[in-house]
Amino acid sequence: MSQDDQRLIRLLAATLTRRPRSNLTELAAGAGISRATLYRFAPTRAAIVEKVTAEAWGRLQAALPEEDAPPDPMASLRRMTHALVEDLDLVIYIVNEMGMEGAERGNTYYAAPEWEQFQARLDAFFLHGQQHGVFGIEMPASWWSDFYLSCLFGAGWAVATGRLAQASVVRAVLTSFLEGARSGSRMQPSVP
Repeated sequence: MSQDDQRLIRLLAATLTRRPRSNLTELAAGAGISRATLYRFAPTRAAIVEKVTAEAWGRLQAALPEEDAPPDPMASLRRMTHALVEDLDLVIYIVNEMGMEGAERGNTYYAAPEWEQFQARLDAFFLHGQQHGVFGIEMPASWWSDFYLSCLFGAGWAVATGRLAQASVVRAVLTSFLEGARSGSRMQPSVP
């Protein structure tokens, strides 16, 4: 896929996230192109959604560390974070689409099969990190996976609402995830 097509897909994903019911004219305007140019890319709204969704799932899967990756979870976490931040519009688009589909299905916790596969690989990555002593074992790997994604989504929301600069997202996600919000010593919190 060309750089221009990738850029267009990101712009369309962002537009569909902000205005999920956008018509073709609104999608073209949101992407900063003419409707004729959009038509050459994909002739129908359904075709646009299909292309954006397929690219989004592909980019999410590509961002994950390979299962046979070298045992350096921290380097893998940094690479994965850079990749997911680069495609943050696509990540947020997918989550938004699942939310809308879940609402249509009457299931707030709906997860697309592709998301379940993504989540399973992410859980396996954090389990691998726990087994190598990089990530704490006080919480299950699935929690670290959910917490990491929450940091990522939160940063995406903060950028979209003007509360965080795009250039700060990778640092914000990694710092929040790895260090937490506490300043100073790494004391254990008292748990009631």
